[in-house]
Amino acid sequence: MSTVELVLKEGPVVIPSLAGMGVDRTYPLWNNISASESFPPQVKSAFYILSVTNSVDEPAEVAEVEVELIYALKLLATA
Repeated sequence: MSTVELVLKEGPVVIPSLAGMGVDRTYPLWNNISASESFPPQVKSAFYILSVTNSVDEPAEVAEVEVELIYALKLLATA
């Protein structure tokens, strides 16, 4: 089993609503996709990183999983 991962790295950005707390969380989505976000604590600005991952059993599954991960990133970007 292997993992397919897409990573979106934006920045450096300022996220005042975090009040210096930072973020390091993972969320389950659908069809075994997970989304992770991170932003370091106690900084004025930094890179915000969002990634989505899913597992594949066979190399032939990679393209289909990649399409689904791109769709998940697009949905998360609209939120």
